[in-house]
Amino acid sequence: MATSSESSKKEETVGLLFDLATKQREHCQLLLNGEAKSSPKKECLQKAVMSIDICTGLLEMKESVNKAKAYQQALQNYSILDSTYYEECVLVDYDFPQVTVKEDINALLNQFATFMKLCGSTESQLISILGEDIMECIHWRVGALMYMLANTILNMETRRETVDKNWLRECCYVGVLHLMMVFEVRTPLTASTNEYTTNDQRIVELLSQGIRSDTHMLALAYGGELSYWCITNNGSNEIPQYPQLYKVLDTVTQGADRPSIQLVGSIGMKFLSRYIELAKGSLSMQSWQCERPEELLAELRKQ
Repeated sequence: MATSSESSKKEETVGLLFDLATKQREHCQLLLNGEAKSSPKKECLQKAVMSIDICTGLLEMKESVNKAKAYQQALQNYSILDSTYYEECVLVDYDFPQVTVKEDINALLNQFATFMKLCGSTESQLISILGEDIMECIHWRVGALMYMLANTILNMETRRETVDKNWLRECCYVGVLHLMMVFEVRTPLTASTNEYTTNDQRIVELLSQGIRSDTHMLALAYGGELSYWCITNNGSNEIPQYPQLYKVLDTVTQGADRPSIQLVGSIGMKFLSRYIELAKGSLSMQSWQCERPEELLAELRKQ
């Protein structure tokens, strides 16, 4: 039987989620009534509003027989991925506005981290509640966001010259860490696990390498390029200088040791070697390009 302090803590957590969901719904609705009204991407906001309504409805079920299950279902219906997608797209569409870019990135990371803290305090708890797909997607979304940020800035001469190089380098580093986590959410399958339902050796090879979708191949490519940018763009090796960039990571890893920024080059080589091997092997019948990854791999080997 739960103690009074445990019950009080659970009620407090439910209250925090309800407040968070209410504020997020108001924010989504405000966007729908304003700048997103005619946007082709408004569907993700509409979906988020409907999901959040389900979330708050579950939290308001005072007579629920299983309040713990209702809370878990509420978390699963919060729709953090839909509610943040629109804002990520706006940042990309507007080339990550220079004046507000740091605040914009921090705000998005804070949305993910605040929600995840309500789901659990360990990676296993997060996966238990959110599922492997959503956890992978969160890491992918943050990693891809950092990739798009760096790609945008480094391909604009004026931005490239004026950007806070330490901040950009640390964004690249954080992106690499998140893309590494994409492949660490699930336990790798091996031939001895008897989990395969196919005799197709190409599929077996892909699954054993953690490749379950095109997103996983992109994660390898993005991770390799972020590693290259991190190594070749001058900046301080003293990290973290921008601890707010680690909010989502810290929620999952609880402050566990991270690879040093000096090791990012070797991480990038592993990403790129794996990508090239698969693109020329099991996925050779598809149109995965190797020219850029091979160039980056050669450059990283020189470092």
